[in-house]
Amino acid sequence: VGFIVFLDSTTENAIEELKITINDIVNQTLYKARYVVVVTDKAEYNEEIQSLLVDNFDHDNTLHHLVKISHVPENKGLMIDESFKHAKNGWIYVTTSGERIDQELVEKINQRVNIDMKRLSIVRPYDDFNGLLFSTPLFKMLNGNRKKAYETDEGEIEFDDRPFLEKVEDMKDNTGETLITWEEFNAS
Repeated sequence: VGFIVFLDSTTENAIEELKITINDIVNQTLYKARYVVVVTDKAEYNEEIQSLLVDNFDHDNTLHHLVKISHVPENKGLMIDESFKHAKNGWIYVTTSGERIDQELVEKINQRVNIDMKRLSIVRPYDDFNGLLFSTPLFKMLNGNRKKAYETDEGEIEFDDRPFLEKVEDMKDNTGETLITWEEFNAS
């Protein structure tokens, strides 16, 4: 499991809030995060972010990356696409600095997938961005939030420029397990 954390630089205590979220990632029970990506639009925080990552994660066990963007896009999902180049197979959890993360999250994912043998594709975010949990192969297959080219039955090339969650909505099956909520995830 990897984590993408957007540093909210509009808050007065941006680094202190990032520490809260990083602490929850560091203190995952049973299993450690495979990688952590912090996204920022402010270069002046780069040194502090990098120091925080180096101090909290052994790079041999948990890869860590800093992604600098020029500005926060209106569609925050595009920050996920920008960070995705650092992803590994598995799942990604998306959040913002200052948000709390269930310290048993990785353990619960393992329980659901490897022990209970239940499907896990996507857990919907609990707001418009935070708490999105998704399968990396699915994100890659649908080209994330970016335009996806595909061939129609007639051999024509068409494009799907909808956001990732809208693309998945059309793919969901009748099992009710493709797109679930946090309530459904925690109940399993």
